Amino acid sequence: DYHIMEGSSAINRGIEYPNARTSDFDDNPISGVRDIGPYEYNGVIIPPDPTKYIVLEWAPVNNVDGYTLEVGLPTEKLIVDTVDTFFKLEGVEYDTTYTWKVVPYNQHGEAVNCPTWTFKTVVDPNKGTPPQPTTPVNPFNNQTNVSLTSSLVWNSVNDADGYRLSLWYNGTAIIDDFDFGNNLTTDISGHLSYAKEYVWRVTPYNSFGDAQGVVDWKFTTEPEPIVLPEPTTPIYPLDGDTNVNIQIG
Repeated sequence: DYHIMEGSSAINRGIEYPNARTSDFDDNPISGVRDIGPYEYNGVIIPPDPTKYIVLEWAPVNNVDGYTLEVGLPTEKLIVDTVDTFFKLEGVEYDTTYTWKVVPYNQHGEAVNCPTWTFKTVVDPNKGTPPQPTTPVNPFNNQTNVSLTSSLVWNSVNDADGYRLSLWYNGTAIIDDFDFGNNLTTDISGHLSYAKEYVWRVTPYNSFGDAQGVVDWKFTTEPEPIVLPEPTTPIYPLDGDTNVNIQIG
């Protein structure tokens, strides 16, 4: 006559989720229930906080007995065996990247070459969001014949606390992510040379982080001017002089 004592943990092997029992054979509540499924291992932790979740879904396939779902959590790896084509992933965190993979199987074995997918959750709406990217005013992207006395100018962005500027030539930073505060322009006349292509970037930021999706812009400076000599003027004889003496000897 065997019984599991009240308060002890128990594991019930199976293919349906959840696989773990919540009571022992005498219907006493079990503490520390952990669902490890048929292909799982000790140490897997089911994510806490069930109020935040994502329902993962995948397409059904033929000739399948079930699916092994693997989810890469921030600190652990969750593996679940199921016959469904969806799974409620609880305890997800904001602004976090997750990986997941589904491996169909049947009595002959598992599917091969199953890819791993990734997704990233949204930023916590209660904590605010970074600003949006800005756009160039002067010079505009891919502009040519830009004067050496130009200033860089960009548009204001809502909710931005400031802007950081970078300027490169041939991969070398001339201005390296410099914080210009709330300014929307800066004079770069001392940094430019004729007939060169420059790359620049402006990153708006606030207390919630940097703008996402910021892109680089390019411009090409004007060619070096061609300076021809000026015409000269006669000193002697002057134009139109008469009776100009002839020197002999």
